[in-house]
Amino acid sequence: MTWNTMICGYAQNGHGIEAISLFDHMYVNNVALESVAFVSDVQACSLLGSLAKGKWIHHKLIA
Repeated sequence: MTWNTMICGYAQNGHGIEAISLFDHMYVNNVALESVAFVSDVQACSLLGSLAKGKWIHHKLIA
């Protein structure tokens, strides 16, 4: 199981905080993030009502 898969699983099962935390850990440590991780983290932000974090993740995805 990859970290990207874990992010997806967390987000799909309502564990938004865990998904975002793992995403942040991977991003800070320059771990390769697949597009599914970005999409899942935007979903997690939606669950948590975190518009600012969702916008930040979206910006990183399209940059």
